[in-house]
Amino acid sequence: NLYSCWRVERVQPEVEKYLGEEKIPARFISIVDTVSLYCKENNVKDLVVLGSKLTTDVHGDSPYAPLSSIVKLVELPGEVRDMQQQALELIKTKGPENKQVQDLFQTIVDSFDGENVLLGCTEFPLMKPKTSKKLIDPTQLLADRLVHLSWGLSEDAEE
Repeated sequence: NLYSCWRVERVQPEVEKYLGEEKIPARFISIVDTVSLYCKENNVKDLVVLGSKLTTDVHGDSPYAPLSSIVKLVELPGEVRDMQQQALELIKTKGPENKQVQDLFQTIVDSFDGENVLLGCTEFPLMKPKTSKKLIDPTQLLADRLVHLSWGLSEDAEE
């Protein structure tokens, strides 16, 4: 089965159970668990999650909601969440280089306080806003972690 990124997190318990029951020597490496590990290792205290409306519902159904146990998740106002949804659609239809798309994304990034910004949808790392905020790409974190693990290094090994 093919799952969108946030749906994978929903099936994690079943996948892990199946791996155990079938004695399959594999681990489920979750993007949310990877972001959690990053936040712990980098002493991230607060996090703004950008993405689709579901992704940014950090006190509801967001796959990132469990991060609230280790960081303060900043809830964005409804109008900012609406702008993000519009930005996602425009990135897909007009491309990240489009001036309208760039201006909209810049407005989104400038519209909230928060030092650490999780780019929770794969389209957002394509954008390059001018900001001093720390932009965190969870897909890059996951890729780095998978490479690290594929080399046989432990989770706490020095890079």
